[in-house]
Amino acid sequence: MKIHSLAGYAHGAFWKVLALLAKAAFVFLIIPRLADGVFGGYSLASTVTMLVAVGLSLGALDSLPVFARGRQAVERSLAPLFHLVLIATGLCLAAHAILGGIVPIAAAVAASNLSYLILSGILRSSRPHYYELLINLPTPLFVGLCAIFRSPDLEGLLLLFALANLAVVIGIGAWSGLLSASSRRQRTYSAAIARRLLRTGNIKSMSAILLLVDFRALILVPGILFATVPADTLAMALTLAEAVWQLGMVVVNRNYSRYCAGIGTLGDSIRTASLLLTGFVLLGCAFIWLPIPFTIRRFDWQLIGWALLFFAAMIGLLELRYFFWSRGQYDYQIVITQVLIVVLQVLIVAMLPEKFWLRASALMALGGTVALLAHLQRSKHDLSIPAGPPKIART
Repeated sequence: MKIHSLAGYAHGAFWKVLALLAKAAFVFLIIPRLADGVFGGYSLASTVTMLVAVGLSLGALDSLPVFARGRQAVERSLAPLFHLVLIATGLCLAAHAILGGIVPIAAAVAASNLSYLILSGILRSSRPHYYELLINLPTPLFVGLCAIFRSPDLEGLLLLFALANLAVVIGIGAWSGLLSASSRRQRTYSAAIARRLLRTGNIKSMSAILLLVDFRALILVPGILFATVPADTLAMALTLAEAVWQLGMVVVNRNYSRYCAGIGTLGDSIRTASLLLTGFVLLGCAFIWLPIPFTIRRFDWQLIGWALLFFAAMIGLLELRYFFWSRGQYDYQIVITQVLIVVLQVLIVAMLPEKFWLRASALMALGGTVALLAHLQRSKHDLSIPAGPPKIART
């Protein structure tokens, strides 16, 4: 592995660890100060607003790096899309300042999430270090604001989240030179890319939405289909395992930037997926089988271990997903796989007691991922990468 690759992974890991420490501070210091029901409302609102943003983005987070392929001139031509979303975010914040209420601030959160997705997609292929700042800096800033404005209500919590997210997005947008006025040619190119996303971005957008559902199906399915609320220990196990998964995603996101630039083979992706999966499995087994000599309220160590096994399968699948996306391959098969994961979790919730939900989901996902990796290893072949950015007709 090259020195600059190690430095890149270290950069991403540093900011990811900072974000994880901020999340830990939020769990232990901020949540206990909130009024009853505020955090539950915030969790639901943040999930829904992110789903809305992902749907509106039409897969921009994962499609724009393939369009740009590391070419900063192309990135600057995509900037008008980012400008348009920033204007919409400002209008939503102004509406909340004038009218108040949960709907305008929820719209502002969704718009700020959309601005983050667009900017991340623009910068991801050539400047992954900016992408890592985008996904990690809002968390410590948000937690810091929550510490300053003690015990905010639901509207206040959402407002602080939107402001933290927007501050980081605007700062990095300015730092990367994407806030300057755009030319007519750049606006024409952005409009052409937007039309292409409307035609072809639905698959990646659907995949991104399904990813959220895959991760939180054991929380969403009982409430939506069966009108039951899972135990706090289950929600906490998934939350903590997802935080650890984000640390592993530093490697996956860096690899996607390389794959979009034409670097790497299917064999490289299989090895990376296998190593990440193995690491998460070993960590999960340690939580399941090793005695942990202290207890924390709402923490079930074994349940956290099973959640880590589930995320071991997911991180392996995501590494493969990004490789195939960079090669323009298997879009529909990836979405079908994610739908299957949701369907299996629905069946598990419907047929098994709650204490078996997570372990059954983990074992099924893990078994499927290992079988897929074994199949790809046996039939391994390198895929060619399209040359250059996509051609856009001049208007």
